[in-house]
Amino acid sequence: MRLLTIVLPSRRSLPECRFSIETTLVYAEKTDAQIIVADNSADPLKADWLQSLGPRLRRIDTVGCDAMANLVMALEQVETPFLMPMADDDAVFLLDDIVPLDLAELAADVVAVRPQTLTWQDATGIRHITCASIDGQGPHERFRQYSHTNGGNNALYYSIYRSAVFAAIVKRFERHHPTRGAYGDWSMIFALLACGKVLADPARVYLYDFEQWSDPVRQDGAVKRLMQQAGLPENAVDYLFLLQGLDLHGLLAWDGLPLSAAVRQEALLANAQEMYFYHFREYLASQPERFPEAVHRAMADFDKHDQPEQAVLACLPLIEALKPGLGEAYRRYCNLPAQA
Repeated sequence: MRLLTIVLPSRRSLPECRFSIETTLVYAEKTDAQIIVADNSADPLKADWLQSLGPRLRRIDTVGCDAMANLVMALEQVETPFLMPMADDDAVFLLDDIVPLDLAELAADVVAVRPQTLTWQDATGIRHITCASIDGQGPHERFRQYSHTNGGNNALYYSIYRSAVFAAIVKRFERHHPTRGAYGDWSMIFALLACGKVLADPARVYLYDFEQWSDPVRQDGAVKRLMQQAGLPENAVDYLFLLQGLDLHGLLAWDGLPLSAAVRQEALLANAQEMYFYHFREYLASQPERFPEAVHRAMADFDKHDQPEQAVLACLPLIEALKPGLGEAYRRYCNLPAQA
């Protein structure tokens, strides 16, 4: 029985993505994986080449789809119990001298297997190597582990996940999120961490292109582009932590996430007390002149709320002021009661 599908949304031209796809083919041969390329590049040479690569690689034509819709189109084709998302400017390998983890033998509380991740820049080569499990007993501990070890990037996204939970989270985000912004990958990963442990597998190697995140200027420019593409105003970058807190709350509160009531509450409290809302308050304190008085007042009272839902409701007017209609859209996304 085949266990793994590699999901590869691809908008780049053939010369730009050929190496990435060639490494994926070798990896797939070694692991008996299926490859699904959701191709929205409109490159006829690439389409012909992909179709010539044999039955292990399946190309679907997704011209006209944006990035999130392209990913969902690929996920709709997955038939295996595990999947691995991949970017078309990265590369993946399987080492011959280490026995990889057997996906069929994973414990039920393991939601993902992460490869040995090598972050790469053109100017300096390999920048950082990460291969650490995130195996805390509850979401609070796993959130802390990842927050302290991610190195400023979300390369954990490119891991092997249980297909059902990964696909459900992405589809929920793509179909119901107020902006569908591509900055939402962080909230998706923390939602997955709420669902289970992540085991490191050094036999699997993922080469992650870190170029656009390699310095503060490029990182700031990349985030601004993502937010503008999501239809947010220019100053929305100052509210990024607040938006990410709302994004994560919406996923954690969603009843489609397979969590017990106790685990869900633990995750919601961790998000409210130590995660994005906390980071937003830190940023607010360090840059007070960038925010109106209403923001300072609302966040000063944040810790007075007994429940995460009350704290989130108090933030919605701030998002509504950022863009009319956005606060109400987040209220619905987070399944919160209408305010009087």
